[in-house]
Amino acid sequence: MCEIHYIKNPQGITIKERKIITTMLKKGSKINEDGSGYFSPSQHSKNLKIVNTSRIKGEEWTVLHNRLSTSGAINHLNTQPIKKERYIIAHNGVLWDKNTEGRSDTFNLLRRFEELSKYETIKNIKSVMKEVQGSYSIFLYDRIEKRLFYFKNDNTSFSFYSFGKTIIGSTKEERIISATTKKNNGMKTFYKTLTGFLKPKSYKIYELNNEKPFLIVGSIKKKKILSNYNNILFDYGYGDWKKYNEEKKEKYNIIKKTRWC
Repeated sequence: MCEIHYIKNPQGITIKERKIITTMLKKGSKINEDGSGYFSPSQHSKNLKIVNTSRIKGEEWTVLHNRLSTSGAINHLNTQPIKKERYIIAHNGVLWDKNTEGRSDTFNLLRRFEELSKYETIKNIKSVMKEVQGSYSIFLYDRIEKRLFYFKNDNTSFSFYSFGKTIIGSTKEERIISATTKKNNGMKTFYKTLTGFLKPKSYKIYELNNEKPFLIVGSIKKKKILSNYNNILFDYGYGDWKKYNEEKKEKYNIIKKTRWC
């Protein structure tokens, strides 16, 4: 799947911090090589290769994304973050969707958010995500209300580290640790200023603001799912296809075993 990275400094991202987050993005691109991008309160940029991060300095926060394509064509349209009229999204995970015209699962998810854009964003998130089948870790930015949200389910991971006033997050903890403990372009170690650590709870909607950086503003309803498609049971939680013989398939149908998504 993909990787997402996050950095925040209420006083403005410094050159040192931009170098740290760029290092994380470059490391992630070695595995997730189908495009990269970022968005912030005032910027949105993406590229099929490594996106230019030189303009990040001075932003209050930035979300960055490395894409590994699991659905949809490898092109600029499907490269994340994806922006529409009201929302910008960065997603890690695999969603079960009837892919149309080469669009990715994330593209189609954002389209659903936009269809309900007349509603307040928290209500929108609850409505859309309670029907989602798959694994997800999502940053969603409301361009109208100027609010950034994060939410995930059980089958994805994300970690936030605080370094004084600066908060750095990533899908993979080792990206944070590696980028902040090793000398970065001759700079001193950053990791020694570590002051906190958070793993977000699944199915909780967090608003990432200045007053309370990890304010829980709502919950997403869990969904039970079982699906047999062409004699294949799809484990929505992890995005893995698992083949079962007829006997096991019949057993699963009888006991109606389910799996949280």
